[in-house]
Amino acid sequence: MASIAFKNTQFRAMLEKLQMAEEGPAELPKCMELPLETQNDVDKIEELMKDPGNSKRLVIYLGSIGGKNLVETIRRIMSHLITNKLAKEFNWLGRGKKRSFASLGLNKILRKATRRNVLLAKSTEEEIASIAKDWFKYAPDREGGRKERASKNMGKHPHMSEDINSSE
Repeated sequence: MASIAFKNTQFRAMLEKLQMAEEGPAELPKCMELPLETQNDVDKIEELMKDPGNSKRLVIYLGSIGGKNLVETIRRIMSHLITNKLAKEFNWLGRGKKRSFASLGLNKILRKATRRNVLLAKSTEEEIASIAKDWFKYAPDREGGRKERASKNMGKHPHMSEDINSSE
């Protein structure tokens, strides 16, 4: 079983080398800067992606980021694509006062970049969307957000920390 997994890894590496040789190096187009930090940056890249060459190079670049599985690959791509601060301004459908990611051309780029990984080529729209939805959903918890929220809640409910400490 281990030899099959090893051979799969070798086969995947060979396929990726062939793809890179065919398409050139995975470089971000010079007119684009990642990660995107503002809504204005998103609008600019959406405009730049109207050029098929820019879109293709962005897909190749993001697809080269990789990951061990579908979840890790999408999380890594999204982290390279959008800052966490900007991610807090989005959700999948644009509910509330947030902007929709599903309606952006970047969504299509995410799907194409993810599927460039040979092992993820058959990933469904729903699988990719579900992981991206969670990535946006948990943006406030990243970069210390969860810890910050927990410390605020401790201040509101000081007896909670006493209960936790007394159970030790």
